[in-house]
Amino acid sequence: MITVDVIVPTFNSGGLLNETLDSVAAQTMRPQRIVVVDDGSTDDAVEPAVADRPNLTLLRQPNNGLAMACNNGVVESTAEAFIILDHDDLLAPKAIESLAVAMNANRGVQLVYGMVHEFIDGRGGLPEGVRLEEQTLAARLGGCTLVRRELWDLVDGLNPTLSYGVWIDWIDRATHVGAKTLNVPEVILHRRIHAKNFTGGEQEPTSYLNVARAALARKRNDSNP
Repeated sequence: MITVDVIVPTFNSGGLLNETLDSVAAQTMRPQRIVVVDDGSTDDAVEPAVADRPNLTLLRQPNNGLAMACNNGVVESTAEAFIILDHDDLLAPKAIESLAVAMNANRGVQLVYGMVHEFIDGRGGLPEGVRLEEQTLAARLGGCTLVRRELWDLVDGLNPTLSYGVWIDWIDRATHVGAKTLNVPEVILHRRIHAKNFTGGEQEPTSYLNVARAALARKRNDSNP
């Protein structure tokens, strides 16, 4: 069976990291290793969340952003494939097993992803005007996608110059190099909707626009060799 690591970037999780790591610990197929990358947290939530967990490596870095945290986690990883899991999301109990079995049975496949169940967590409140219902959808988010290390090395890591849309940008670059993908039609990830993942700074629209521009440029280059 292919080996799998779980990489968890975190910044001021406020206790949600503990729930996320519990979901990893409850997997029917345990990861070879869990790599938690603390991106300069100041809320003292990391230490109690990682304490006494087997096969867990904790990395610390100054507050350099999500992309650098993920990239450093992948460098530390030694498995053949990995999942990048946000510190506030939860893996379904059979998530790793389902993705690994599918990738193992289809050796040319470099990305295997599943369904996402979005649920509301109102403990911290939601921004004014946000009215969401729970839903299940197909989406190639990091937490529901198993990535072969060889593809990551080919595409290169997440772009640290982007504040938002880093995973969208990476998926587009992976698609650009012809990554072979496979969908597993079951819920892999429970994505938590709460106040913090619906807030963004002034740079957010510009950053997403830069991602879109880069994707269009790649398509133009393809059509004009």
